[in-house]
Amino acid sequence: MIYLNILRPQHWYKNLLVFLPIIFSLNLLDTGLFFLSLQGFILFCLASSGLYIINDLLDFKSDKIHPIKKQRPIASGEISKKRAFVLALIFLAVSVIGSFALHEIFFLCIILFVSSTITYSVVGKNFAFLDAFLISINYVLRAIAGGYLLELQISNWLIVGIFFFALLLCFTKRKNEVVLLKSDSVSHRKSLKTYSKRVLHWSILVSSSTLLAIYSVYTFLGSFTTNDSRLVFTIPIAIIIIITYLRKIQSDEHSSKEFHQILVGSRLLLSEVIVFIISILVLMYLIPSKFFV
Repeated sequence: MIYLNILRPQHWYKNLLVFLPIIFSLNLLDTGLFFLSLQGFILFCLASSGLYIINDLLDFKSDKIHPIKKQRPIASGEISKKRAFVLALIFLAVSVIGSFALHEIFFLCIILFVSSTITYSVVGKNFAFLDAFLISINYVLRAIAGGYLLELQISNWLIVGIFFFALLLCFTKRKNEVVLLKSDSVSHRKSLKTYSKRVLHWSILVSSSTLLAIYSVYTFLGSFTTNDSRLVFTIPIAIIIIITYLRKIQSDEHSSKEFHQILVGSRLLLSEVIVFIISILVLMYLIPSKFFV
């Protein structure tokens, strides 16, 4: 269980972005392409787990003063730093070698993903907004890598939407850290000196509003495959999800939790997300194009 905790499998949901190209290109039922996407997903999970270990090795001192992160295996001393480092190298090596064998451009995306994450862990996390930018780039790289792996085109609107979705998650996480750590926030993360509650409030507002605007434009313009605006019916659901999520992070019950924790802990938010995903799949795969002509 200790080794499972250090790998942070609860964060692997981010790597599901690799499946975005196969879904929006209407190739989800193609078993060959699906298996290829699954391989890409697994390789990103290996890479992200290795990078989480590297980040924990670099942050173990600051994690010790964090009321929640101090329970992590390295910060708590449950796993030695040497053993953790070896484990990280194994996961990263398997991911890089596997991606090289799979697809050359996918391999480059993995390399960029690793480089960007290490840059964040060493330098970027200490600078406000640069940290959010680097994290958001990593979300985008997952989706782009999935497209290159299958040699499928992905909408630029979706790419930009993913970027602002990641910004929203990052700013809400920083807000939670400021609220939870209070006077110790700067000791834990230098960038929190710049991230005041007011700055984060407006950052969350701008990123969530921009995300909804971009998604709305994408649905009206239509995807490359459907050539119609069938996904406009999902806009109200997207708005409800954003409102619910923002309400949750404002409450004391969820003030110190990340997105996946809020999602699992809130039946309402989880139900809305499931309805949103099912609606997209039904509209894209089960409704004939002539219905929207």
